[in-house]
Amino acid sequence: MEERLGEFQPDSCGNTMAPLPRTAEPLRPDMPANRAEYRRTLVANRRQKEAAQIQQRMDHHAAREMQSAEFRKERSALYQGGKWSGAALNVARSLLAADHAKRRAELMERQKRERDTLRMRFGRRKTFEQFLVEQGEPQLAEQWRYRDTETPGTAILGDEDDIPRKRDIRDFTAQVRPSPHTLANEIHYSSRSDPSHVSFTDRGKRIDVWYAQDEAAVLAALQLGAQKWGTLTIAGPNEFKQLCAQLAAQHGFKIANPELRREIVRGPSEGRPVQVIPAGMPSPSMAYQLHKTDILNRIEVRNASQLDWMIAVRMRVTGHDQQAITRALKENASQGRKAENRNWTNYAERTAEAVFGPRGDREHDRSAQRAEAWARVEGRDLAQERDVQHSQRRVVPERRRGDFEIE
Repeated sequence: MEERLGEFQPDSCGNTMAPLPRTAEPLRPDMPANRAEYRRTLVANRRQKEAAQIQQRMDHHAAREMQSAEFRKERSALYQGGKWSGAALNVARSLLAADHAKRRAELMERQKRERDTLRMRFGRRKTFEQFLVEQGEPQLAEQWRYRDTETPGTAILGDEDDIPRKRDIRDFTAQVRPSPHTLANEIHYSSRSDPSHVSFTDRGKRIDVWYAQDEAAVLAALQLGAQKWGTLTIAGPNEFKQLCAQLAAQHGFKIANPELRREIVRGPSEGRPVQVIPAGMPSPSMAYQLHKTDILNRIEVRNASQLDWMIAVRMRVTGHDQQAITRALKENASQGRKAENRNWTNYAERTAEAVFGPRGDREHDRSAQRAEAWARVEGRDLAQERDVQHSQRRVVPERRRGDFEIE
């Protein structure tokens, strides 16, 4: 270009045209006129909420840093304040770590309540329909709600269930006892509700967990170990390791085991044990038909693929694995749908794979409380099945040394 037009010279006048501001265009031609006001309300609310959340995060971070500084000061005072022998130092260190873990859990719970309060103060994002009702236009809101359907849908909704607080280290008390094997002392931790049974024992360099299936005891032991060492190494049966991996994913504990770190990164839902369907129960194909009848008796589902998805989610919640759901879809999904030009084998495999994917995980977690009711549709009793499976498991001795360890 310079050979043709000469050496490049920048524009000395600096004449640039400012881009014209553009307003949001409507998504559809029948969009009401006050949609723009609704968008401005959303933007203002979002900015206020983001500013409040940023300030709250800063305050919470400062509170955690202050607490960590207090813990360091107390540990320094413990080590410098007296001349400790090996056994006494182990006892004092364990009791101090347990106190710190309880205080940290209280701080985390208080900050969670504050975050929940902030979310409740700003509320959920208003829908356009709710905005129209507030503006005194209920008829327009009604038209907007059913803009894509011929007849209004019907539903009965209720408040969400209250989730009880999960027990943790604050529900356990410590007892110092001499060790029968060494000269050092041991710290035994028991639940307040059952102080006669020791749930886990702190032996200095390891924590022995005596009830590996008690989620509250395992969580409390992990909290104590995380407060003492930061990073934990888990030893024991695979069921115990999987439970520790799930709790680590939920509470942010650092696990040194490479195989458990992969489970935590992959997600806690993938590490959950798969429920075994007892023999004599309905086949996957029969379970599909039972759930289909139950759904269609309750609601009207016009989309057949959506109906297949609802049935597959139900079957996963009641314990069917991916292969069983794939087989049920292969055998039943094409019934009454001969006009659809589909590869039904591929359709069944992709649907089952999606049910066990991220979206299916969310649906499974939201619907877990309905497992008992959906199992009754198949003629099953999940509580009775769990009792039978529990009675068939190998009983692990309560006080066998080194079975379950957190180091």
